[in-house]
Amino acid sequence: MILGSEVEEETTTLSDHTHVGQDETLDLLYNEARRGELGTSMPRLHRWLGDLRSYFPGSAIQLVQKDAFTHLGLTDLLLEPEMLAALEPDIHLAGVLLESWESLDEPRRAAARSVIQQVTDQLIQKIKPPLHQAIRGRLQRDRRRINPPWGQIDWHRTIRRNLQHYQPVLRTLIPETRVGFHRKQRQHKELIILVDQSGSMQASLIYAGIYAAVLAQIPTIRLSLFAFDTRVT
Repeated sequence: MILGSEVEEETTTLSDHTHVGQDETLDLLYNEARRGELGTSMPRLHRWLGDLRSYFPGSAIQLVQKDAFTHLGLTDLLLEPEMLAALEPDIHLAGVLLESWESLDEPRRAAARSVIQQVTDQLIQKIKPPLHQAIRGRLQRDRRRINPPWGQIDWHRTIRRNLQHYQPVLRTLIPETRVGFHRKQRQHKELIILVDQSGSMQASLIYAGIYAAVLAQIPTIRLSLFAFDTRVT
């Protein structure tokens, strides 16, 4: 699809209503001569955000929103509560909100919390099941001791695991791996997450925080989360 008034003049006129709407919506942002139109009033910007959601899928909306923050310089206007309600929640928007958190008043913070909550809920639903399964599986394997001292060998499991190593000539089984009994004490695994919270690492900081929140729900893990920035030497 080719959009834009300059190309349109050289080729043909867009006849489809949807294509015309897409063309107009993108032109307001990416045509430098028209960007000022979005900054003239909040109703105009609000209508533009509505058109954006009408004409494009979520992934495209997130990309265009990111460009709007970058090119228009309208962060303060876009962070108004009524504007936040019209924005598509995504990781970049959450980063902008966290970066601007100290300057937000309480109504804006309430709206920002709602957006950030939506982003974190979406990410947690995506990463929680496979992450819990991987970590718990590893912890279960660690509870059974491999090659323990002689007095702690579980001979029944050791023989079953090493049946393929039976030596017919010697008429004996030579165990390559000895399996021990489960540990009776429930030992905690310590996990430390160290995160760079510099301005360029916003998305990574958010992802790390969400991963930490998911891991903290596993009772056998002792979790510590540390954040630092470029001022640390």
